[in-house]
Amino acid sequence: QMGARAKLPAEAVKALGKAVANDADVEVRTNAVGALWQIGACAQLPDEALNALVKALSDDQSCQVRDLAAQALGSNCAELPEEVMQALARALSNDKDDVVRRESAVSLGQIGARAQLPAEAVKALGKAVANDADVEVRTNAVGALWQIGACAQLPDEALNALVKALSDDQSCQVRDLAAQALGSNCAELPEEVMQALARALSNDKDDVVRRESAVSLGQIGARAPLPEEFVNALVKALYKDSEWNVRMRAAEALGNLAKCAEIPDAVMHTLVQATKDDDSDVRRAAETALADINAAKQMRSKAEKAMDAS
Repeated sequence: QMGARAKLPAEAVKALGKAVANDADVEVRTNAVGALWQIGACAQLPDEALNALVKALSDDQSCQVRDLAAQALGSNCAELPEEVMQALARALSNDKDDVVRRESAVSLGQIGARAQLPAEAVKALGKAVANDADVEVRTNAVGALWQIGACAQLPDEALNALVKALSDDQSCQVRDLAAQALGSNCAELPEEVMQALARALSNDKDDVVRRESAVSLGQIGARAPLPEEFVNALVKALYKDSEWNVRMRAAEALGNLAKCAEIPDAVMHTLVQATKDDDSDVRRAAETALADINAAKQMRSKAEKAMDAS
């Protein structure tokens, strides 16, 4: 508690590291890890303390100690050495305890949102998404890739794991997060990603997954022109989906497409029809989308006239 409020003397932090590594009592080790967690959240831990946390994550017999060590490492405010991320990747891949694997995935996501992860750590997250038997581990691994992909390009293996999760995972929570993760990716995406989102929008039994797939297609289409078949999937969802929230997100997504592409007349017609939808939220979304599309057209027209005049 003192270390969370003020800087502790080096000998006190050293004593905590030694307690983590060597104390025979599991509660002492647990409390010492918790103390280092609090200290590391607001100050840089010395290498000796970090090494003690890494060793606890890798070797401690108590799953409670390993779990807390994983959380402490992910919450550390300082730049971390590669050995920390390697230890978290190993725990994610190999620890027998579901909770330790869950927290290792979360910590890798926290670190990856601040700094570039080693390739093996991202690979471990992709494997966890694809193969872990525990749904919470898969969920947390998808969430971690979402955080990483929002600020750095994901390797093909990780993208493929997210596509597979969206298409095949038995958990609607995992599929929902996979859809969001794919749409939030900062890099240019292969067509297979858009195909998976369009399939989920058209076929997934869960309305939240369909809704988030529509949102993601709109996000992707706001950054680069969306191929016609994926625009058509949004149009189909707008006039055919049984759930108002999916139709609403499809209308919003179609409005987003105007940021970087001309919107075909057929899409405009569908949006006009949607202004008569039974649901007021869908009607408002369609009206807003039409206004956004018309505003984008006017801006493009002004820009073209200005270029011609120059």
